[in-house]
Amino acid sequence: MTLTRREDRGYPWGRAGGTSATRFLMDNGVVVIVSDPQVLWGTPVFEGTRVPAATLTDTLAAGDPLDTFLGDYPEVSRVQDEAFLRGSAERFIEAELKAA
Repeated sequence: MTLTRREDRGYPWGRAGGTSATRFLMDNGVVVIVSDPQVLWGTPVFEGTRVPAATLTDTLAAGDPLDTFLGDYPEVSRVQDEAFLRGSAERFIEAELKAA
């Protein structure tokens, strides 16, 4: 499963100001991460929430299990978490291979 980056100009539901957002989609088109200047100043968050994606990586880096994050942020689904982690790992590996 890969995450695809897509730039949007405005939202389909016509958000005022026509802000642009960056979305990261799974292979099946489901949006996982969104970066929108009107949501936490563009910090990448899990779709449909105000939970920064970095919160998950910080939780795991601190040695806490995924279930701790899910308990603290029930608005984020396990599917979103796992897709984000898989996509991040793939991007890291691709970057390392290009650098080699």
